[in-house]
Amino acid sequence: MSTGPEGIEEFKAAIHRYKHLLRGGEIDYDAAVRVESIELEIIERLRSEESIVRVLEAEPLERALARLRDRVERLILEVAERMGEESVEPARALEAFYTGDTSVPGFSSALVVVQAFARLKAKLYEDSNGIIKHVSPVCPVCGALSKTMQVGGDEKYYMICPFCGYKWLVSEGRLVCPYCGNSDALSVGIFSGKKTKRLGLAWCQKCGSTWRVVLDTSIRVPRLLLPLIAHGAEIYRPFIRDSAGRGGES
Repeated sequence: MSTGPEGIEEFKAAIHRYKHLLRGGEIDYDAAVRVESIELEIIERLRSEESIVRVLEAEPLERALARLRDRVERLILEVAERMGEESVEPARALEAFYTGDTSVPGFSSALVVVQAFARLKAKLYEDSNGIIKHVSPVCPVCGALSKTMQVGGDEKYYMICPFCGYKWLVSEGRLVCPYCGNSDALSVGIFSGKKTKRLGLAWCQKCGSTWRVVLDTSIRVPRLLLPLIAHGAEIYRPFIRDSAGRGGES
């Protein structure tokens, strides 16, 4: 993860290059760049503070945020001002983030601040532990649920966290369901286009789970953009419904 001017320029270039894949081209470019700029700035500031880095390295994310609550709330107020959110009570906004109540003033600012902390924790975790093997759709760093898999050129299958951007290994050499661990090639597979195999939709017949897959190894973007790109694989969902209706036969 690049921060500072080079990080935002990389982000801008990726959006321009893959705009046609980003949720059907519906992404709000200006809003995305504004949020990314704010988050990268916060990450850079937090990373320069040794006391904050120590807490993030030592504690699970939620506990770290609790210990750093005063700083979190101050940042929520700062971000709310920059984003034009009014009548924001930071404690209430933070609670709304945890409960998912988007109607509370400051919810968006709280999301931006918490995500910045999560992304920094993911960077610190990866620097210390690398990319770990973790057969699960749940991020081992921040606990978010991932529906995005990326196939590496080395025949490795990774999950990408949509919140903190951490990347973890699920399997090597063959597709494995991150939900139940099924590796039977006859009951877990990927639906994709016959000509353009850039994206796919994976389906495990054993547990019924589905997840999106970035198949094109040439796609190079900041990790947080991968789930948005992978969303384009939803065009293959009717094939899963049709196959399920035939008893799973392809």
